[in-house]
Amino acid sequence: ADERRLLSAQGFSDATGRHGFAVQVVQKPAAGRSIGAAICDEAEGLGGDLTVMGAYGHSRFREFVFGGATRHVTHHMAIPTLLSH
Repeated sequence: ADERRLLSAQGFSDATGRHGFAVQVVQKPAAGRSIGAAICDEAEGLGGDLTVMGAYGHSRFREFVFGGATRHVTHHMAIPTLLSH
């Protein structure tokens, strides 16, 4: 599954690169942070202009118990974010 996600990200990077966008694909462990916090921290640390990510919803119960990366990012990201579902 990780390999498939990385290939998908690399495909996006290649496609946008052909249109003159500088895209950097980064894969890092969460290191004890929630996934949403890790995404925000890494995006801000890289000094990017835009974050692009998939947005997936889960049941209210699952979101309450486990939290959600999309929700965290939409509430805490300091740079513009493009969400795709």
